[in-house]
Amino acid sequence: MATILPPPSKKQKRETLERTKTQQDVSAPVEVEAGSFKARFVDGDGNQLADVIEVPLADASEKNISLLLNTLLGRDREEFLPYRFRVHIPGSDIIVDQYPTDLLQLLRSHGISNPFETTVTLGAEPQAVFRVQTVTRMASKMPGHGEAILAAQFSPASSNRLATGSGDKTARIWDTDTGTPKYTLAGHDGWVLCVSWSPDGKRLATGSMDKTVRVWDPSTGKGVGAGAFKGHAKWVTSLAWEPYHLWRDGTPRLASASKDATIRVWVVNTGVTEHVLSGHKSSVSCVKWGGTGLIYSASQDKTVRVWDSVKGTLVHSLASHAHWVNHLALSTDFVLRTGYFDHTPVPDDEEGKRKKALERFEKAAKVQGKVAERLVSASDDFTMYLWNPSEGTKPVARLHGHQKQVNHVTFSPDGALIASAAWDNHTKIWSARDGRFINTLRGHVAPVYQCAFSADSRLLVTASKDTTLKVWSMASFKLTSDLPGHQDEVYAVDWSPDGQLVGSGGKDKATENPISDDCPTEDFTHPGSKDIWLIVYASLTLGIISFLTFCVNSYPTPFSSGPRGESHLPTDSDDKKESSFAMQSPAYLDPWQELHVAMDKKSKKKKDISYLYAYLIFTYFFSILVLYILNKETVRVLRVRQEYLGTQSTITDRTFRLSGIPGDLRDETKIKNLIEKLEIGQVEKVILCRTWNDVDDLMDERDKCLRDLERTWSEYHRKLKASNSGVYGRLDGSGEESSGDSNGGSGSSGEESPDMGIGAMHGLEEAGFELEERDRPKIRLWHGFLRLQSRKTDAIDYYEERLRRLDSKILEARRKTYDAADLAFVTMDSIASCQMAIQALIDPRPGRLLTKPAPSPTDVVWRNTYAARGVRRMKSWVITMFISILSLVWLVIVATLASLLSICTINKAFPAIGQYLMHHDWVRMLVQTGLPTGAVSLLNLMVPFLYDFLSHHQGMISRGQIELFIVLQGVGLLPFRLLEPGGVAHYGYYLPTALLIFILCMVYSILQNGVLVLLAGLVYFTFGYFIYKYQLLYAMDQPQHATGQAWSMISYRIVLGLFFFQLTMGGVLGLHEAFKAVVLVIPLVVFTVWYGFYFRRRYVPLTKFISLRSIRAEIDPEDAAAVNEGMSPSRLTLGVLRRGSTLDEEREKGLEYVNPSLKIPLVQPWIYQDPPPVMDESTSGTRTPLDVLGPESHSSTSSLSLGDTHIWREEGA
Repeated sequence: MATILPPPSKKQKRETLERTKTQQDVSAPVEVEAGSFKARFVDGDGNQLADVIEVPLADASEKNISLLLNTLLGRDREEFLPYRFRVHIPGSDIIVDQYPTDLLQLLRSHGISNPFETTVTLGAEPQAVFRVQTVTRMASKMPGHGEAILAAQFSPASSNRLATGSGDKTARIWDTDTGTPKYTLAGHDGWVLCVSWSPDGKRLATGSMDKTVRVWDPSTGKGVGAGAFKGHAKWVTSLAWEPYHLWRDGTPRLASASKDATIRVWVVNTGVTEHVLSGHKSSVSCVKWGGTGLIYSASQDKTVRVWDSVKGTLVHSLASHAHWVNHLALSTDFVLRTGYFDHTPVPDDEEGKRKKALERFEKAAKVQGKVAERLVSASDDFTMYLWNPSEGTKPVARLHGHQKQVNHVTFSPDGALIASAAWDNHTKIWSARDGRFINTLRGHVAPVYQCAFSADSRLLVTASKDTTLKVWSMASFKLTSDLPGHQDEVYAVDWSPDGQLVGSGGKDKATENPISDDCPTEDFTHPGSKDIWLIVYASLTLGIISFLTFCVNSYPTPFSSGPRGESHLPTDSDDKKESSFAMQSPAYLDPWQELHVAMDKKSKKKKDISYLYAYLIFTYFFSILVLYILNKETVRVLRVRQEYLGTQSTITDRTFRLSGIPGDLRDETKIKNLIEKLEIGQVEKVILCRTWNDVDDLMDERDKCLRDLERTWSEYHRKLKASNSGVYGRLDGSGEESSGDSNGGSGSSGEESPDMGIGAMHGLEEAGFELEERDRPKIRLWHGFLRLQSRKTDAIDYYEERLRRLDSKILEARRKTYDAADLAFVTMDSIASCQMAIQALIDPRPGRLLTKPAPSPTDVVWRNTYAARGVRRMKSWVITMFISILSLVWLVIVATLASLLSICTINKAFPAIGQYLMHHDWVRMLVQTGLPTGAVSLLNLMVPFLYDFLSHHQGMISRGQIELFIVLQGVGLLPFRLLEPGGVAHYGYYLPTALLIFILCMVYSILQNGVLVLLAGLVYFTFGYFIYKYQLLYAMDQPQHATGQAWSMISYRIVLGLFFFQLTMGGVLGLHEAFKAVVLVIPLVVFTVWYGFYFRRRYVPLTKFISLRSIRAEIDPEDAAAVNEGMSPSRLTLGVLRRGSTLDEEREKGLEYVNPSLKIPLVQPWIYQDPPPVMDESTSGTRTPLDVLGPESHSSTSSLSLGDTHIWREEGA
């Protein structure tokens, strides 16, 4: 048992600090340099894997060569592969299949007199990868013991058997598959302090406070031999089995240590004591049996003793510690414990098993060609010593750094690392070669009792008094999993040899089994360094190709909004950009000033926590900086918005939406009189919405029929073979050719432009086409009882007749009178009157005569205007709840899709492909990193379109509201846009990405590993500024009327991002136990929340309404005279320029609020190959909303692209 030492003096503290800095005060013996050779690594096909490198012959063991090759190939430690090497003898065709223990002797034996400076070709063959996954969840909690569990160990044969010893005087063998006890081993009269499996897994030994040792048969749960092994005078504290390869005639021996200061060696089959190893002067706390036949014991008499197991005599006494020695570990512990069990098949006979166990031991113990077991001892004097007992009593190194007693120590299975657990709440990692300090694992808040490595040495699990288990990565020395579950102190922990389970037990009397998922999350989310570079290379390649394609003048179509696109890209001021792009530009055209990217705030070298206050300072700095810039930009956006909207006069700015109209007021005249009685202005026009669902349904049906007809004509047109070239104008139903000049049908001579109209059979025959009845497309019509009968008919004739009948029905429906709805659009004579009506309460009754800003005539979703308010509200809530649920479900879908493309899943489903990928790094990285990312991104690409569909059915009146709703849902789903559909600026499709990346950059700005995120964010916003600037201003259109309300939503998301950033930093500071700094973060969080409410109260109203002082009623006379005199544009004031040239005024010129289904012409099909000519700007007159829908109506609504043929609708009557 450990004692608590008195507090050290100042001198002792100073000396300890000096020793900690030097770390190694005992020099390791240095081998005489034996020269070097040049190693050339090749694969099975003879391809060189890496550059030729010079390797010292003294360090040319197979293990070191394997580590060297992995390093040369740029793999992280977690990605290291084991290799089997073949030696190609220089100057001959001889190939040695087995890598030798002494390469120098091998070369000389083949006649190479001077092996030094010789280039040796080594054929490298990757072996099957045995990689333990991080434990991520609790497999089972197994109650049953009546007192605390003091010891736990897995069987070397399988992870489905776990043995535990408890204070209830029993040991138990658990079936971990079912979580139930297989056998309860009763017989001891005191606490069971230790349990130990034999290397063959066929026996289990237990030691107790009752001074006895018992050996059990795990297959039956019964005792082996003559019962209890008696002989010790005090508690049995530790057990060690003889290594399997040393067994004589299949008779194993067992060593037990006791508080009576002796070690006893038992013959297990008979229970007879073969040797009593006495010499210690105090309690023996630990015993180990080495593979060379030596027994090592640690005692409270401050010594470690080495014994000969055959003779039973003392070999060495290692006396360097200043206090009790608590624990020992051998560099070969793992292979000795598991005997002949590994990932390869088990030999059938005893000789084969013994041979395999010996080979495993020698491979693990050899250092520079010699078998040399290393030993590490842990003590209450806060230190550890690294020993090489085969070479003498002088320690190799003294390991300093812990501030309290070191309770437990262990070697990694590959013998490269040492882990030590101490009462100072820390676990430290050391180099097993020279005792050099590597890292400290901080995370526990109470003493760490035990630790255990995974079988592949990549992970370490620690058990603590703080009731938790923690799993650490030995590549990054970071915490990978925190495993709560125990209700009290955790005394014992073990990792199964196959890496599947971790077993633990403690004061809560329960055994817990955290399980390793076959394909844990970190395999999908933790790319290696090469994977990151692969992404960088791929991104740069695609970006450069896209940029060069954009710069080529031969491809203007994707980067223009139609035939009226600009021929050059002008440079304008920010104010002009914002004005010309309808108030949406501030949302994406201003580059975010991420000044914090350049801040370097890492202070990892300091040992105290004072450096963490730098995190606090920068958290305040970045938060205040973001809020300052946000406030400044908001003021500028509001200024431009008020100036822009106040100096234009459109029908939208003079119209408000009146909802909740009672039945007795549903008349245009009554509504007009009601508004004028309020004396806020004169009413110019009232449009009362009516239940136009019949005519809307007919128009939708006609639109579908028209598209089917155009598509049928297009298919038929491609099948025709023209006998000669020429230009064919549009043909009417009689077969006569109509003039095509106005439609561009004959606009360019010498080019083929065959046009084809409906019913043009006679004209086509005259033009030289040979038509056959079998060439015309057919359609199958179902009829009769339950539509079980069908017949084929001519598709063109069918759709033409159906279109004619629909036109008749529509003309009749337009003449009907429909019932009035509870919504109307009221157009005032001035903007000021409209704004006063919007901001006023008209009716004292709740929900009656509510006023809101009206959307643009082209922005109205007319079907939702005559839907009942209750129906619209129900739709809104149902769709909102559905999208909220879908947001959570979508995360599962995305994660599942990513997991299906992981290397782990591929390895399980297709082992051959998995092995191929493991042997070809670049292909593996492409599959592991590129395909999941691309698949998830393409899947997320569908999300905005799905939300767009759902939002249209949610009951929203305007398309602008729908796009803002898409932004809201898009941020919740974290969509990663790779593609942008269409030539219309649907900002709801790509704005969430910018918000997400900004929030990520903000959250990662101070985190230790956030530099890659910051660099990626800087590149994204730098290039995104220029790309979106020119795309949105000069290549895309925004058909909706200017509102500027997107900025308020963006601002809310930024404030939300700040909130999460501050919570994250508070959590980071809390993990590092800087609780004072955590308290100081709280005022910043409160201030950020307050600013959100402040923003809503102060700025949001100005994003919804136009202030009355911003409205300019008339043009200044001097400006009007300047216009009449033809003054150059550079001399005109901003008011004149905007009054006559704003985008919204140009679009809404001559518009009125009317359902397009009642007014638009019933266009006929039109088929030709060339696009329509540039619109004649001289054309004027009253237009319907369809005329100004912009590119959306002409590109996506009114056209259909089928191969090389374009089908356009006629816009004229």
